[in-house]
Amino acid sequence: MKLKMQFGESLRIVWAVAAKDIGDALKNKVIWSTLVMVLLLVIFYKALPTLTGMAHLPEVDVFDPGESAVMADLENSPNLEVRRVASQAEAARFVTMEGAPALGLMLPEDFDRRLAQTGSVELDGYVQYWVGAAKAAELAAQVEREIAAVTGKTVHINLEGHRLYPALDSMGPHSWAALSMTMMLWMLGLGLTPQLLFEEKRSHTLEALLLSPAHGGHVVAGKAVAGLVYCMIGAVLIFIFNAALVVQWVIAILAAVFGALLAVAIGLLLGVLLQTPQSTRIWAIAVIVPFFVLPVVLSFMAMDLPPSVNAVVRWFPSAALSRLFILSMTNQAPFAEWGPDTALIAGATMALLVVVPGNVKGDGYVGRGRAVVALALPFTWVARVVFGICAIKLCNIGKPLTRQKLRPVVNDCLVQRHTQIPAANEDVPLVLQDVK
Repeated sequence: MKLKMQFGESLRIVWAVAAKDIGDALKNKVIWSTLVMVLLLVIFYKALPTLTGMAHLPEVDVFDPGESAVMADLENSPNLEVRRVASQAEAARFVTMEGAPALGLMLPEDFDRRLAQTGSVELDGYVQYWVGAAKAAELAAQVEREIAAVTGKTVHINLEGHRLYPALDSMGPHSWAALSMTMMLWMLGLGLTPQLLFEEKRSHTLEALLLSPAHGGHVVAGKAVAGLVYCMIGAVLIFIFNAALVVQWVIAILAAVFGALLAVAIGLLLGVLLQTPQSTRIWAIAVIVPFFVLPVVLSFMAMDLPPSVNAVVRWFPSAALSRLFILSMTNQAPFAEWGPDTALIAGATMALLVVVPGNVKGDGYVGRGRAVVALALPFTWVARVVFGICAIKLCNIGKPLTRQKLRPVVNDCLVQRHTQIPAANEDVPLVLQDVK
């Protein structure tokens, strides 16, 4: 009974601290500016797949093993951007990389003969899984009209059950969405949570709070709850903008909760050790960028990195979080894929939350805070240079993705696992692997 009463009292204290911080945060201009910045960046990331590509017509990637005579006319169509591909897998990869609705079209090897004999042919077409039924039908109808105008014959494009899902290592709207989800959680956790402790230090209420029945664990738990609330508000905004992309909602929610907790835990550690928002920004460049942002960027460059580097990157919690978000946007996500990443993030979070309470000692870290800030300064420029190089490399990877230049890259780097066109009632998973 006594233990139950102590637990209830602890919960009451934690909630009192959290409720106070949630209310106080609404009056903090820094916190409001961070929320607005997050919203603007979410909108930017949502538009990024379109912004990085050319202002182009609807894209159609055609696999034509029989080298049909109709292809030359289709490629010159003023209403479509038609690209000839070498395999069904390559067509699927190009389609899933598009930020706008695109169509993968499979022409049978004897397309010309069948069209001449019957006057009407049914073709298999494939669209991204997130494209609405009405938009997919509209795109298919447009392609049907173009083929009819060229051949004088009618074709019907069958889209029934033909949905394309991305591979884990592919680029496209799913990867940009995962990047935005990861970065936004880090921005909120690292931007808002330290402010909760800075306000206590500025107003000298932290010492009074620690003299009350609340101890360091209560303070940390309360502020973690407050930070988690604001991170989850940001996560809801992110999910609203990317709801069409998410397939595995359980994994997406788990990733958001554990990712938010990890960001909040790091934010609390910074708030305890440092004394001012300025010092937090310095450490964000010196430590957070190379150890938490850089692994996410490197995870998108996995095909260009040695296996040993990829093996190291996988152990960074931020890269694991990004992988979880990408997994939530695929149709195949076994526990063996997302379980270890979730455990890694949870373990890192628990380790930080165990360390932080013992360091909550009012203003006892003023001297150490100045020392660690001075120590961080030499590393800030190194971190900026390294991050800049990786960002440029990532941009150079992304630019050719919507252009013809990627086809030889795909042919050289990838092999096809599935050569048979699936049945009409099957979803089409995009499954490609690196050449060993």
